Amino acid sequence: MRRGVSITVSGGVVVKPKVSWASFVFVFAAVLPAHAAQLASKEDAVVSSTEAGWVVSNALVTFGVGFDASGDLVVQDLRRTGQARSWRPSPVRDTVFRIDDRELGLTRNNAAGFRHVGADVADIGTGLELRLTFEDLRDGIRARRVYAIYPQVAIIETWTELESMNGRSNVVTDLVPLQLVVDGGLATTVDGLSGPEETGGSFAVQHHVISEDSPVVLEAHGRSTQSSLPLVTLASANGTLVSGLMWSGEWRMDLVGKPGTRTELTAWLSATTTSVTPTRPVSMPHAIVGLVEGDESRVAPALHRFIVSAVRGGRLLEPMVTYNTWFSAGSFIDEESIEASMHAAAAAGAELFELDAGWYEGAGELDAFDFASGLGTWR
Repeated sequence: MRRGVSITVSGGVVVKPKVSWASFVFVFAAVLPAHAAQLASKEDAVVSSTEAGWVVSNALVTFGVGFDASGDLVVQDLRRTGQARSWRPSPVRDTVFRIDDRELGLTRNNAAGFRHVGADVADIGTGLELRLTFEDLRDGIRARRVYAIYPQVAIIETWTELESMNGRSNVVTDLVPLQLVVDGGLATTVDGLSGPEETGGSFAVQHHVISEDSPVVLEAHGRSTQSSLPLVTLASANGTLVSGLMWSGEWRMDLVGKPGTRTELTAWLSATTTSVTPTRPVSMPHAIVGLVEGDESRVAPALHRFIVSAVRGGRLLEPMVTYNTWFSAGSFIDEESIEASMHAAAAAGAELFELDAGWYEGAGELDAFDFASGLGTWR
C-alpha cells in the first residue's frame, strides 16, 4: 500500500492523514459530474473526469476510458496529445478474466458480475494513478483497474488488482491485462533468446503484415523472453503504438487483423491459474500502451524515458562491478564454494555479488547449467 492522504469529495471535503504528506489520494463519489473536471495534476500529467468517463493525459499522450452502451469498461480515446487524429479504439473490454466457466469484464452495473462503486486518483510521487473500483457480490471479489500517467512520458501503464470480499476464495484463469482494437496493420516484434537461426537468431527483429487471414501469435512458456519479447509495435498513419507486458513468466499476445487495416491486440496469461483468497490478493501483470510520432525508431527512447522516470522513479542507471555465480559455477553451488567466491570477488573489487541459479532444490539435475529443473519449487 502506497503512503498517502485521503481527501473524500462528497458535498464537503474531509482531509484524513494516513502516513505522510509525500503523496495524496483523492477519492471521488461514483457518480461523475456532467461536465469535464480536472481531478488531479502533477506537472504536465493530468487526470480528468468527463461525461463519458475518465481521461489520463500529459503533453505527449491522451488515454480515455469509460463505459460503452453495454455497460462494459472500454478504452474510448487514444491519441498523441494535441493531435486531432485518434487511433480509433473500438469498444472492447480492456481487461477480462475467468471464474469457473464465466468470462468476466468490468462493468457499470451487472447483477451477475461486477458493479462500479468508485474512483480515486493517487499521487504516487512519480506520477498519478486513476483507480476504478468494482465489486462482484456473487463471487465475493473486488477488482481495481489502475491507469498510471507520468509527466513527460509517452507511455500509459495499466493493470488489474483482485482481492477477496467477505472471506470468499476463487480460482481465476485466462487473465487478460490488456485488450485493444486500434488502427494499424504493420507490426514489429522481437524474437527471444531461442530465436531460430533461419530468421536471424536471438533477438532478431521481425516485421508482420496483420490481416484477418494472417494473425500473429506471440507466446512464451517458462522464461518470458525465451521465444519472443512481450513487446510489439503497430505502425499507422498516426505514428507508432507500442504495447507490452511487464512480466517474467508465461504469457501470450494475439494480433488479429480487423477490417479497415486495424488490429485487435490481446495480451493475456493463457496457461496461468491462480487463486484469490482472503489472505492473498492477485495483481495481473502490468501492461503498457504508448504512442510516438514517426516510426519504430522512436520507440526505444520512449521506453527508456518510461523505465528511468516511472519504473526507477528518476534514479539513473549506475552500473556496479558485479560478480555472478552462473558464469563460473552454473547450478553447481554449495555454501563452501559460495563463501570462497565471495572472498575472491571482494578482493578483485566487485561491488555486487549475485547468487544466481542453483539455490533451489532440483537445479542442475541435467548438467551444471541446467537451471530449469526445480524452477518454481522455492525449496
